[in-house]
Amino acid sequence: MEKPCRSAARARRHWTGGNERRRATRRSRPDKIMRLHAQTAAFENGRVLLPSRAPWLADYVTELTSFPGSRYDDQVDSTTQALDHLRLRRPMYISPELLEKSRLPGPRSRFY
Repeated sequence: MEKPCRSAARARRHWTGGNERRRATRRSRPDKIMRLHAQTAAFENGRVLLPSRAPWLADYVTELTSFPGSRYDDQVDSTTQALDHLRLRRPMYISPELLEKSRLPGPRSRFY
């Protein structure tokens, strides 16, 4: 399976006629590095769970473990943003009325 960024680069070359210069190296911005550094405790403490078998798992782990020296960092960036969002999100509150309605037998509306 081709990485999305590779297919985007291929499409860009197609539409620009291939006249685009390639960068020799890609440097990650410091904010990406700091976001990953802020999430290392979640990884180290086992709070980030990955499936044991997935077709994308090897590429994903390789990208995470080779950052910031790797060519691609899109998955690292989206992972750290998602973990940050989950960490800062407040717990969901379910009102006692809604909880009681869920226990009642009979037809229910999606929206109560």
